[in-house]
Amino acid sequence: MAASQQLRHAGAGSSMQGWRVPRSAMTAVVLATLAVLAAMLSVHTPVAHASSNPLPFPNNKTRYDYIVVGSGAGGGPLACNLARKGWKVLLIESGSNYTSDNASVPIHNALSVEDPGQAFDYRVKHYDGGPDVQYPRAGVLGGCTQHHALIAHPPHKVDFEEIAQLTGDSSWDPIQMRQHWKSIENCSYSPYPGNPNDHGYRGWMPTAQVNLAKPPLELDSLITIPVLSFQNVSKGKLNDYFDPFNYDDTDKEGHFIMPTMTYKGKRYGVREFIMDTVRRFPDNLHVMTNTHVTRVIITPDTKVAVGVQYTRSLNNEQLYGASPMATPPTPGNSVNGSAFVQREVIISAGAFNTPQILMLSGVGPREVLQEKNITVLVDLPGVGANLQDRYEIAVVSSTLVDFNYPCRDLYSWCRESLDKNEQQSILSLNGPVLGVTRKSNASLPAPDMFLFGSAGNFTGYRPGWSRDENLRLLHDRWTYLLLKAHTQNRAGFVKIQSKDPFMPPNINF
Repeated sequence: MAASQQLRHAGAGSSMQGWRVPRSAMTAVVLATLAVLAAMLSVHTPVAHASSNPLPFPNNKTRYDYIVVGSGAGGGPLACNLARKGWKVLLIESGSNYTSDNASVPIHNALSVEDPGQAFDYRVKHYDGGPDVQYPRAGVLGGCTQHHALIAHPPHKVDFEEIAQLTGDSSWDPIQMRQHWKSIENCSYSPYPGNPNDHGYRGWMPTAQVNLAKPPLELDSLITIPVLSFQNVSKGKLNDYFDPFNYDDTDKEGHFIMPTMTYKGKRYGVREFIMDTVRRFPDNLHVMTNTHVTRVIITPDTKVAVGVQYTRSLNNEQLYGASPMATPPTPGNSVNGSAFVQREVIISAGAFNTPQILMLSGVGPREVLQEKNITVLVDLPGVGANLQDRYEIAVVSSTLVDFNYPCRDLYSWCRESLDKNEQQSILSLNGPVLGVTRKSNASLPAPDMFLFGSAGNFTGYRPGWSRDENLRLLHDRWTYLLLKAHTQNRAGFVKIQSKDPFMPPNINF
């Protein structure tokens, strides 16, 4: 492809690396106290303050420097950074500019996963002939940063070392990548003087941490003793002691307090960065929501990407079939269009939709494209291959005593405090607060397991899981979740099922 016009894929991965079962009884006490009481509040959490606001529709005759497809953790910040550098950028998102309490209030993160205003519910297989399993994603401005569990955890140094070695590109060196992290972080919990754990303080992404030395007021009397015990261990520097961003310790096993991507107790992510960029650079960043890209326009002779074709909803509706609220496009509810670039088309539509868009555009495995009667422009067998996942195992136990809290008006009180930004509140927590990383084999260079616990009866993803009464109302259930990273399975794939761009692909891990 020409140097000035390329089709590129901007990927965004999250590395949730290993946790260990707490070695200290006090760790377990604090974890149980905070997470249990926080999770119980979901009994009192009605869905409210939902909104879906379409952004101004740009002039489709504009020729952009860059078109970015997908507004999630990869595409959203990339589009914003290009616009802030003076380039004219079109950011296209299949979902709506939607938000609600489910997304903005951290303790609601489970409910946000199944919020129909932003959910993409894929059905995947974990082996040939196996059952279809729900795999939640988000179709919304900001992508999956609008429904994830808000955990900010550093990648291991060995991850970047392996990428640098594989690519022969020294810019992936972990020291340089740490500088990139510092440039986007706006840390609020580790004081700047001395900066013992090497944080950033001027970026767009805020990070916060529960201050166990000054916990949410409604929990103060319950965790005073465990906190004082921890202060003795850590010589008073409680949060620094449990900060996973200590650069020298990112590849080690241990306990930590999970930093969260929150600002004044509320979720703050890519969506907010996009909206701020649109406000500050309205001539540089144009955003199209409820707009589904159907293919990349590639010149057959030069194999250069010059633009995209799309279908846009006229009624602010979801068009893609993975949405539970999907409305099939018709001439009455949607319009087809094209947008063109002078430099690059960047596809950052996630692990499922990026290969689907490429295949529909004639880029992918020849046999797959020919089977669907798609003209092969570039035979790339790797498109849709090597799909991997981190496996999650839940261990549910019952307790001899119910997890209860005497104040039944706790939610209303916390909600008022959160709205006024007065203090830390249970609602500003994401559920589990403490966790551990651990290696499944002592010979590994870095932990590959991530473990945390929370109140509830979580047995896996299925339709209705976040609203399941058993999850929230069985007050004698405790669930430990183990996430296993660095799988050795490389056989997963994504393949299109038809030429219909609104039909989700075949996904098999």
